[in-house]
Amino acid sequence: MRFICGKYILATFAVINAIATASNAAIVGLYDFEGDSLTPSSVDSNLSFSNFSYTGPGTTNFFAGNPGDAYSSNNWAAGTIDLGRYFQFSIDPNPGFEVTLNSLELDERRSGTGPTTWEVRSSLDNYASTLSLFNVPDNTDFRANQTTNFSSTFTGLTNSVTFRIYGYNAESGVGTWRLDNVEVDGIVNATATAVPFEFSPGLGLLILGVWLTGFQLKNRQKTK
Repeated sequence: MRFICGKYILATFAVINAIATASNAAIVGLYDFEGDSLTPSSVDSNLSFSNFSYTGPGTTNFFAGNPGDAYSSNNWAAGTIDLGRYFQFSIDPNPGFEVTLNSLELDERRSGTGPTTWEVRSSLDNYASTLSLFNVPDNTDFRANQTTNFSSTFTGLTNSVTFRIYGYNAESGVGTWRLDNVEVDGIVNATATAVPFEFSPGLGLLILGVWLTGFQLKNRQKTK
């Protein structure tokens, strides 16, 4: 029996870690906009989330949320989607970690003349395809837990990914659209190369015992 080398120990710990976390999908990031803040209110310790932002010609503001505060902008496109007007945030795994993204959930509300259609896109394909599309009822109610489920494309991400949320088909340029409780669910794992390996006396004795057992078996075979 050969002595177990370090790289195989690391690989073993990585497999154990993956099995232990495979069914533990949870909230990995949340923007609740409380206190009129665009910083995430909750983030997994092994991820970085950017500030939430708006890009476009509109005027941003904070209004009543679901509950608390919500982030809003006006001057959304009156016709089809304008790729220059969107809410945005980014997720970046810390070195040595990967994230599998399961879903994006949010609460949204339009004013009486705000956008009647919205969709989500990502930087993984340079915002070329629609991940989800929603048609908004002609009312001003908050619609909670509007969910975008992600495909396997969002599995094991080790580089930054950015999401953009586009509103359009607005009935007027003064119409507003607000978001609240923007939540990302997923699983964060250490990559195999980053699994911490700390030598301890107990582990040393275990490895020594395995080595001695193998050494004895090998000698017995030689003496037969």
